[in-house]
Amino acid sequence: MNDEDTELSRQAVDLNRILDFLASRDIRQISSEELFSCYGINQVDLIIVLGSSVISTIEMAAKALEAGLAKELMIVGGRGHSTSYLVDALQQSPLYEAVPTDHMSEAEMLLEVAVLYARIERDPILLETESTNCGNNASYAWKKLMSLKRNPRSIILMQDPTMQLRSHASFKRVWNAEGELCQWINFTAYIPNFVVKDGQLDIEEQKRLQHAWDSDRLVSLIMGEIPRLRDDETGYGPKGRGFIEHVDIPDHIEEAYERLLLDYAQFIRDQ
Repeated sequence: MNDEDTELSRQAVDLNRILDFLASRDIRQISSEELFSCYGINQVDLIIVLGSSVISTIEMAAKALEAGLAKELMIVGGRGHSTSYLVDALQQSPLYEAVPTDHMSEAEMLLEVAVLYARIERDPILLETESTNCGNNASYAWKKLMSLKRNPRSIILMQDPTMQLRSHASFKRVWNAEGELCQWINFTAYIPNFVVKDGQLDIEEQKRLQHAWDSDRLVSLIMGEIPRLRDDETGYGPKGRGFIEHVDIPDHIEEAYERLLLDYAQFIRDQ
């Protein structure tokens, strides 16, 4: 291995370390055995899927609903700055290329995927179709549930792995502000893994995830998350913009991020 590949391997390790932190899985799989082992329940009241281009998320949620692992499924998401990535993913998929996307919310598109993939009925699935970002995903979902007189006490939250931790912190902020107690269970359907291939960073099992991200976009998403999670004047925590609950960022994650800044500062998205 030459010096360049050695450096890329180090970067891949740091990116994977941060990605595992952001993905924040509380259970290894969605199964009755895992739910009972970890939480003493066989079924949750609700699964909430947030709109993203990772189609495997809604596929897994739909199968969990079909298997009776949740009483209800809610899909959250209007049209935002990342909706085009979901549209591209659907249009490039042999399974979902016929899913309508014009003037459709992310929640409505993902509903069609759930119906096609798991053959479940549309009517029982709850939709929130107005939210456009991580913050109002939570507040609009709360308002929708209250309007439907739902008060779930156990929720599996499913999101893009780069945003799972922040989404959880956002939902907790909204629910806590309303004085509601809820058992939150984080589960990211798939966590990609960076590898070095042909002298550059690549995503392992890229064929499976090709419609979610390319490697540059995934790096950009990862590099943009740590500043947002910080509880300081520029972050999204209570001491900053107040969009999320406080998140503890371990030292080894901050250290990995600082090392990556030497090579990927230009990948940080505007806040």
